[in-house]
Amino acid sequence: MKNCYVDYEHQSIVDLCDYGNGLMITRINVLPKHRGKGIGSKLLKQVCDDADKEKIILWLEILPSGPLDYDALKAWYERYGFKGNGIYHRKPKQ
Repeated sequence: MKNCYVDYEHQSIVDLCDYGNGLMITRINVLPKHRGKGIGSKLLKQVCDDADKEKIILWLEILPSGPLDYDALKAWYERYGFKGNGIYHRKPKQ
């Protein structure tokens, strides 16, 4: 599993680091001019698919820094299987 997923065309990125028994998503960044086009979703799906293949738990903390508030980000991550309160996790699909 990679520690960095990049969409060079849209200058967008997802960074991950080791965290306990899995990997922590430390950043998902899509440039403002490319937001709302599904680029972040595409990158997050790639991360989740690779985590499923390698049976890796993903972790994250929701820290809004753009136009989406906490509740909107929480709903977005939940669509990808993240659960929790404070620190969220996603177990690999079987």
